[in-house]
Order: sequence, then structure tokens, then C-alpha cells
Amino acid sequence: MCLILKPHQTPERAIKIAEKDITCYKILKSYTYTITEDNNEVLKSLYQNFEYAIGRTYQRKPELGLGFRVGYDDMHRCYFYEVHEAFHSYKNEETALWQLYEYASRSYMRLVAVKCTIPKGSEYVENDCYYASDSIILNEIISEYRHKLKVI
Repeated sequence: MCLILKPHQTPERAIKIAEKDITCYKILKSYTYTITEDNNEVLKSLYQNFEYAIGRTYQRKPELGLGFRVGYDDMHRCYFYEVHEAFHSYKNEETALWQLYEYASRSYMRLVAVKCTIPKGSEYVENDCYYASDSIILNEIISEYRHKLKVI
């Protein structure tokens, strides 16, 4: 998942500082057979395989900031910015749960929806559906789904 800024937005205009904790949601792959040293199951992001555990805070190195790259939209003939180096999350629970079931219907692994927090003071950008932030806290698993393999 990459967050694409609206055509009129530039990184300088889009970056905000969280004035309070922001609730958000992530969809992660669950590896219940892998446990961390503090008895947490290992969770991984869907695309980058970044490892997470519930109860931990993750932060990008401050000197890296949010990673932007430029793309070009042939259909609309315009350039756009895409945030690709950040912690991506969904803005609301309904969207996250819909995506959970959408991803799970195409996968045979266990997927989970996790309630998270973008901590106060974090840099972030947003569009209509997503946040991309320089730090995130994983709070709790709120739902899980595993597509059942039908044996014929």
C-alpha cells in the first residue's frame, strides 16, 4: 500500500505534526508459529515483510523522515507524489476490516486487523483513506481472518 498525495499536494504542504494521538488500523500477516523473546507472535506487513509485535512502538530514523517519490499519471497527464517509506495505516476501522476480508479471500495465511496509534508529535501525511507516518504503536488485534481451504 502506497499513499498517493492529491495532484495539488507537495510533500512540504502535506506533512503534518500530530497534535494528539491518532487512532489508525493496519492489516498484517500473522505467523503464530514464530514468537518473539517477550512472547509476542510475529506479525509482518503485507508488502515489505516488516516485522511487528503488539505493544511495541516503531519509529523511522529521524534523519530519514517520510520517503517520497514522484510518479506520473498517464491518464490524467500529471505528476504526483507517493509516500513509500513510512508506516502505512487505514484511517478507519470499517475500511481496515473490509480490506482484511478482501486480502484474506485471496490468501491462505492468517491475516489480522490491528488497532494502532500514531503518537502525538509524529510526522504524518493523509489522504481520504490512509495515513503514512514516521512512527506507530501496535495496540491490539481487533479481528482475524483465515481463508479456509476447501477440500473436494
